Amino acid sequence: MRILFVIHDFLPRHRAGSELYTYYLAQELAQQHTVAIFYVEFDPTSPNNKLNRKKYLDLVCFEYLRRSYPDEFEKFFLSSQMRLVFENVLHVFQPDVVHFQHLLNHSFDYPELLKTRGIPSLFTLHDYFLSCASWKGGQRIDQDGRICHEVDFQHCMSCLTLSRNDVLVPSALPRSIRLAARIYHIVSFLVPEKVRQSLSVWVRKFATPGEHGGSEITLSDMKRRHEMVQSIYRNVDLFIAPSRFLQNIFIAHGIPEDKIIYTDYGFDLSRFSPPKTVGTSWHQIRIGFIGTPVFHKGVHILVEAYEKAALKDCCLTIYGDTGIFPIYSASLKEMSQDSTVIYAGPFENSKIARILSTVDVLVVPSLWFENSPLTIHEAFQAGVPVITSDLGGMAELVQEGINGLLFRVGDVNDLADKIRLFARDADFRQKLARGARNTKVKSIQENAREMEELYESLLRKE
Repeated sequence: MRILFVIHDFLPRHRAGSELYTYYLAQELAQQHTVAIFYVEFDPTSPNNKLNRKKYLDLVCFEYLRRSYPDEFEKFFLSSQMRLVFENVLHVFQPDVVHFQHLLNHSFDYPELLKTRGIPSLFTLHDYFLSCASWKGGQRIDQDGRICHEVDFQHCMSCLTLSRNDVLVPSALPRSIRLAARIYHIVSFLVPEKVRQSLSVWVRKFATPGEHGGSEITLSDMKRRHEMVQSIYRNVDLFIAPSRFLQNIFIAHGIPEDKIIYTDYGFDLSRFSPPKTVGTSWHQIRIGFIGTPVFHKGVHILVEAYEKAALKDCCLTIYGDTGIFPIYSASLKEMSQDSTVIYAGPFENSKIARILSTVDVLVVPSLWFENSPLTIHEAFQAGVPVITSDLGGMAELVQEGINGLLFRVGDVNDLADKIRLFARDADFRQKLARGARNTKVKSIQENAREMEELYESLLRKE
């Protein structure tokens, strides 16, 4: 079987959950099938837009280099240029089935093209991008950090207009930080990642909105995007939801109930050695956060709650690249005057088992719905209990008092209380650690067999 994965971006430059999951799934399927990855990369230094065939480790990749972001809103989701590139990839690779992992940076008419050619397609929904037009990439959270429980085009337009030239730092943060974030965002759009941090912020301070956002967004624009999303819902043969919460959100948004199934992610379980024993006294307790420090991940909620908990002989370690959103990260460091808050910097996902071996409890304080966070699954594989927001896919994974604790989303005081509860009772910590160890996590091998069965069933229908 020839399987083509389509994703917004990919390793090694981008190492978020969807990219890592796609890699591990593709790697497992490649043992029995011919697999390729098609993704987009932006490089302003590239002399022209071009499609490169390359390899990432042992996987075949089609990398399309684009010089710049679209200059009109519609081109973010409907691009004749990207359709032609996709047709080229189809011609060269000749897939039997196409598995979409994300359509950001691509064109929403890919599924329609596949339908006309009789090529079956699946779509794993990693976030809420199809129902959320935000530049942030589908968090269903607005410019002020409020969750969008309903899709309101007028509110979407307001959020998009405000955020087009911002780094999406909410107005709750100081004005000076928000202003610096706007300038930094312009730089990040126009300068390659490797040199971005070494340039002075003022280099691009006179950039105009039109360079990376185009004209004002209208109600007609929002309706057009919604129409194209509904076209995706009609033309994709099967959708996969890694959480039941996300499944219900998308049924409400227009995916027919019989076209979307729930099945969680699979993981490479061999990376984790037998779980350690959790600390038994305060001075041994190590609290961890793993992920990109960015506002919608709620790291500021964690830092403030940790300071408020005022625990002696504890430490909080933030594992993640503070250089990606440096303005936000700087605000975190201003908040964390306590020397027991450590910023450990970026890490390779291959080191995740070692990192989790140094953590007694993982905190996932996200302000958005999330889906089925990989870090929570990884914590359970390592026997590490989790404290997380009582929202979305996070709340599905953590059972209160069994393998972790839930706190009210965005509530600093409630999170501080849960941290104290964990810290003050050694027997309770041991109970949660046992619960984490006993939480079943699906293997990537099981997941790959599931996908094979789905691919084959769709091919039989053609």
